[in-house]
Amino acid sequence: GTANAFVQDTIELAPDKWFLMLGSKLTQHQFVGVNLQPSIRLWWTPSENQTWWAAISRPVRVPSRIEEDGSLVFNYADTGLLFGRPASGVFIPLALSGDDSLRAEKMLAYEFGHRFRVSDRFTVATSLFFNDYQRLISVPPTIFGNFTDRGFGETYGFEVDTSWQVMPNWRIDGVYSWLGTDIHGPVLPFEEESTPEQLAYVRSALDIGENIEFNTVLYH
Repeated sequence: GTANAFVQDTIELAPDKWFLMLGSKLTQHQFVGVNLQPSIRLWWTPSENQTWWAAISRPVRVPSRIEEDGSLVFNYADTGLLFGRPASGVFIPLALSGDDSLRAEKMLAYEFGHRFRVSDRFTVATSLFFNDYQRLISVPPTIFGNFTDRGFGETYGFEVDTSWQVMPNWRIDGVYSWLGTDIHGPVLPFEEESTPEQLAYVRSALDIGENIEFNTVLYH
């Protein structure tokens, strides 16, 4: 079973200039017990067109059912042949099994960003981030055995988000992001290599009358 609670408060430090948001999520899960997930966000609006912000948060990921007590059987092998001896006629499963001692994954996320409204129709938002992952749950390098939570790593990068209101009924959004990934510990190489380094998309939203909207998206 699971239980969740959330609390959040926003404080105005200086009228219309400085704001502070404090919050936390409290979760209770039968696999890993109680976890606190706090966050703090500070933002400054030096003018009507600009906002600078920074945030620190610590979310968690609870192990899934299969990571805790599941079993994936890939094949069966003769115990003799498996260890380089004559066939014994005794077969054992080659499987990946769950581990009920797995702890929740934890991440400490640092973010810093800026939003600038260039004009009434055009806005640019940029952000930098660094994520520190602890106790990453992954498949062991041998594939067989139990899931492990001894992985750890970091991701870091930036994102640029633009929005252009071409006409009252037509908006174009464009996003580009770059991501660096470093994963360490007893993990498979694809844990680090499977994440795209660069992502981009352009989205067009056009209202045609009151009842029809035409959307087009290009991803790379």
